[in-house]
Amino acid sequence: VDAPVVVQQIVDRFALAYMYESMGGPDWTEQFDFMTDESACEWSNGISDRGAQCKNTNGIVNDINLEENNIKGPFPPVFYHMQLKRALLSENEISGTISTWIGTMDKLFEFWVHQTSLSGTIPTEIGNLTIMRGLGLYKAKFEGTIPTEVGNMASLTRFWVNDNDLNSTIPSELGRATKLHTINFRASSLTGTIPTELGKLTKMVKLYMPHNSLIGRVPSELGNLSRLQWLLLQDNTITGTLPSEIGQLSKLKYFDIHGTYIHGNLDPIMCTGTNRFPDLVGFGSQCIPESFEGSLSRTVCSCCTMCCNDSSCKQQEAQPVECEGRCVACADNVYMPTCEECPTVN
Repeated sequence: VDAPVVVQQIVDRFALAYMYESMGGPDWTEQFDFMTDESACEWSNGISDRGAQCKNTNGIVNDINLEENNIKGPFPPVFYHMQLKRALLSENEISGTISTWIGTMDKLFEFWVHQTSLSGTIPTEIGNLTIMRGLGLYKAKFEGTIPTEVGNMASLTRFWVNDNDLNSTIPSELGRATKLHTINFRASSLTGTIPTELGKLTKMVKLYMPHNSLIGRVPSELGNLSRLQWLLLQDNTITGTLPSEIGQLSKLKYFDIHGTYIHGNLDPIMCTGTNRFPDLVGFGSQCIPESFEGSLSRTVCSCCTMCCNDSSCKQQEAQPVECEGRCVACADNVYMPTCEECPTVN
């Protein structure tokens, strides 16, 4: 066996033993044979895809799955000297911060530490992990900015950072990570505008940005995302009219802009024609008038499945409009999804 391999095997055993001793090992839900005389490759208790495993022929631990295992405390520094390809550690009471040493783990392609007590900032060095495919940091206690260096992660397909207190803008550099198919920014205290560069992410399937403080208009460039199925923008301070290019997203299943200041007639963009969005099952907008007398709804939307105002929402049956979306305002500020003139109201 090569000397570097033996050295790494020693490092692995020490790192895992240190994690066990410093992160509450005796109280773990499953012990996985940690601290036994077996090779660290066997510290899995024979459970497939759990514990520590060596998915190779050289005896180096490259995979750990300790999710939901009552692990407590910060990562020991030696953790960052393992040659892991996959680290699944979510739904534990892991605390502390992610060290800048994360940037040296250049074999890592899956890193999921969501639903933990990890805090501090997301280190810029994470952008060094150019083969990373899945990064899950959601429902933790991270703050600060989303590093622009995330745009260097050329292999990244899934980026989940929702439900943190980031108080960040969305970096335009993210548009360089062109393999992304899922981004979740939900409820992360995001500010600023939606970058036009997101329109370069043509593999995108799910784009979640609700419950933030985003401003400005919906970029017309999002109409380039021909594979997009989920586009959630609700509860932001987004303004303006909906760009007609959104009507090109024929694969949409869920689209929500309620709780925003988007206004205007959505029917010509979203509701006219036959089977424009054959898979659309959820569509929400501000299409109920406010409660004060004389108010009009912020949007006209015949094919919305959920209509809202600033105080409530209600489900409705979508009504595709077969004409060119010429809707007329009738009595009591109700918009009729029809090509006919409004009936006479006594």
